[in-house]
Amino acid sequence: MGQILLFPKNFADKSFRIFKRTLYAAGIIFSCVSSFSCRDFSDPVMGVLSSGGITVESVSAEFVTVNAGGVLQSIIVWHADRDGDYSIRLGAANCSTGTVLKTGSATSGAAITTTLLATQLSAGSNSIWICVVPVGNSVGFAQLTLTRDDTAPLFAGLKSVELNSSTQITLGWLAAVDNASAQADIVYDIYQATTAGAEDYATPTYSTSPGATSYAVTITAGTKYYFVVRARDQAGNRDTNTIERNANAIFVDAVTGNDSNPGTALQPKLTIQNAVNASQSEGLGRPVLVSKGTYNETVTMAPNVSLYGGFDAQAGWTRDIDLNPTTIEATSPGMAAVTFNNAAITNLTMLNGFILKAASGGSATNGILVSNGSPTILGNIIYPGTTIQLSATSAVGIRITGGAPTIEKVTIYGGTQKGGGHSAGISVSGGAAIIKDSVIEGGSSNSMGCAAIYSAGIVTSVEITVQGNTIYGSTANTAGCTGSAHVFGIKIDGGAPRIFNNVIHSGTLIGTPPATVYASAIYCNTCSAFVRNNTLASGSGMATAQAHGITLDNSAKMTIQNNIIFSTDIIPSQQYGIAELTSTSEPISIENNLIFGFSTALYWDENSIAINDIGSDCLLDGAPNNELDLVGGTVAGNRTLCGAQNIMQVFVNPGGSNFHLKPGSPAIDVGKNLAGIVDTDKDNRARPQGPAWDIGAYEH
Repeated sequence: MGQILLFPKNFADKSFRIFKRTLYAAGIIFSCVSSFSCRDFSDPVMGVLSSGGITVESVSAEFVTVNAGGVLQSIIVWHADRDGDYSIRLGAANCSTGTVLKTGSATSGAAITTTLLATQLSAGSNSIWICVVPVGNSVGFAQLTLTRDDTAPLFAGLKSVELNSSTQITLGWLAAVDNASAQADIVYDIYQATTAGAEDYATPTYSTSPGATSYAVTITAGTKYYFVVRARDQAGNRDTNTIERNANAIFVDAVTGNDSNPGTALQPKLTIQNAVNASQSEGLGRPVLVSKGTYNETVTMAPNVSLYGGFDAQAGWTRDIDLNPTTIEATSPGMAAVTFNNAAITNLTMLNGFILKAASGGSATNGILVSNGSPTILGNIIYPGTTIQLSATSAVGIRITGGAPTIEKVTIYGGTQKGGGHSAGISVSGGAAIIKDSVIEGGSSNSMGCAAIYSAGIVTSVEITVQGNTIYGSTANTAGCTGSAHVFGIKIDGGAPRIFNNVIHSGTLIGTPPATVYASAIYCNTCSAFVRNNTLASGSGMATAQAHGITLDNSAKMTIQNNIIFSTDIIPSQQYGIAELTSTSEPISIENNLIFGFSTALYWDENSIAINDIGSDCLLDGAPNNELDLVGGTVAGNRTLCGAQNIMQVFVNPGGSNFHLKPGSPAIDVGKNLAGIVDTDKDNRARPQGPAWDIGAYEH
């Protein structure tokens, strides 16, 4: 017996499934036909007569349905290479079983078209056998599978209408689910109308490629558009939702607007909050477009209502974020410029193109406050303001107490905190967050007789992702401070944040030294952070301060891999690349890091043992293997600069904050393989570019 497995030449063509062909022959010669390639799994059986084989040329549909408007039939084109009688069988295990659907005569080489209706099949998967009995009663057959699916996908409908330009919008939705078709195979039909409720569901205006969750539509300025999106599975079943979103923006202009206006381009509204409320009450997800100027108000965002700044009402509502600064400035102390507090807000709700200023005064200031929801905060500039209360205070650019926002390409200029407390670019005390591709400053903290102060680019106590940012710890003024004063790039007080591809600076301390003072690019207090492929710069500017690249405090359990950790400051009397402040601080992994420039110790173990052992090739000579106490962890591949090496051989221009790797840098091709964990660098270039991962935020 000879057996052939037939494979489509184009494996991406999902109109084909694998077919099995069995040919009985004393001697077999195979030839490839149609769109299949052949593999010979010959196992001849003596005494078997030859029989005609079958080639399936095409199958019009793998999925069918009995529902009107769907795929009602599958057309199979095939031929046999011998004359004979054929039968098409449903649910067969061989050519003697199953239900016979069709019979006829086959002529060698002549194509036969067999049409199977969905009504002939059972719901679910159906095994179809094509059997041919030529002269001598030897049986040739082909087997394939057809699926009858009569259930439409489950789909929540169109979620958002995002403005790309005055002539293009993007429709967005969450992926549908289906009982038979994979999400990657579901198509979305888009119905467009110029009046509400007038969509023609018989013919979609647009259809997406399979698996899409967004679609860009070209529009004409001044024309009203309404959209409904429906999901369609491979059998052609469509859901029947009628969720309609309006592509017509609500316009806001501080010069010509009036809140009694309808919010059109010619009759804009005056305040942003009025426009947001109007869009929410309609329930159509109309975006709000805001003309340049300053808006003195606090805006509370609503589900499915996106907010875009940077327009010029006097120039036909053209958009340029740089030329048309659009500012939202809170006026009441303690109030944020923008607040998200609704759990129904998804990442399809966008805040984009604004300058956001918190109101100064009181005990706390926030540029943005997120207490619920998962918005996208993209391309904004944020000023946290200044606190003036002489007690525990905080000035924060974005404060997150709940929800799960995505923060991308923002610039945060740190605020000023006066009194015992802290300033931070971003503070995350609840929920979660993704923070990426942003520039974040921690601001300045002024003691004014406080017990303790600190300044940090990011403060978190929960699991967040910090990716591709440039982060500055900024400044803490310790004058009159009797307790402790610190500056951090990132301060972690719990959780297991993922920190990779960032450039992080610890910040600067000024004033009279208090009792406890140190600067650290990353400070981990009882956390389990993953710190990979970052460039960490440490320095304090204060002679009596400690300067750390990474600080482990209390029960810190960190994974530290592929980082460049270096000191920028010769002033501090105590400098450590990685410092364990307590005996309970035990890293999980310290691998393939480049640590240099720290005068006291490259590693400070359990606040007592200085490790500086340097061996051949500038490796840390097995250290800190012998001295370092690890909990089931690994120490390997760590190195420092030695001999004539210096910082100028590592980076392109460190004095100009260009931390790209210089040709010949000792950080090139010596990193740990982090495939599937860190696959790109800070510039979004693929890792690795050479034979191995580079160390630091950038690949050379």
